[in-house]
Amino acid sequence: MKIKNFFATALGAALVGVPGFTLAQSDYVEVINEQLQQANDFFTSNGYSATHEPQVGQIGQGAYERITVNLTSGSSYAIIAFCDQDCNDININLYDENNNLIASDTEPDDKPIVQVSPKWTGLFVVQVDMTSCNNSPCYYATAVYGK
Repeated sequence: MKIKNFFATALGAALVGVPGFTLAQSDYVEVINEQLQQANDFFTSNGYSATHEPQVGQIGQGAYERITVNLTSGSSYAIIAFCDQDCNDININLYDENNNLIASDTEPDDKPIVQVSPKWTGLFVVQVDMTSCNNSPCYYATAVYGK
């Protein structure tokens, strides 16, 4: 998965904060905001654009969140998740409206990415699984980019 390896390297570079978030626990949120900015910089420089508002939240180890997104046939999407400094493994599963698994990234890392080109336009569900969180709950974010 070439884009994942390249993006993971880009996130290792110096991080820049994203203004506009007012969530509590600023150190954790700052890490998430920095990763959102890096994701935006990386994907826009590679021909993608943000197609949905980033989702930011908190979940505990072993828990998950489900986020519904509308994806369009004929477009290519990259969906990324990442988490704060107390998390070292988070996964993404993408399901269609019938709860069929379409794509997933369950590798043991904290920056999963799934790439998909839907065969139809419709609602899909991004499930974010918090596999390892050392100080529950952990902050996480998802972002969807398309081209």
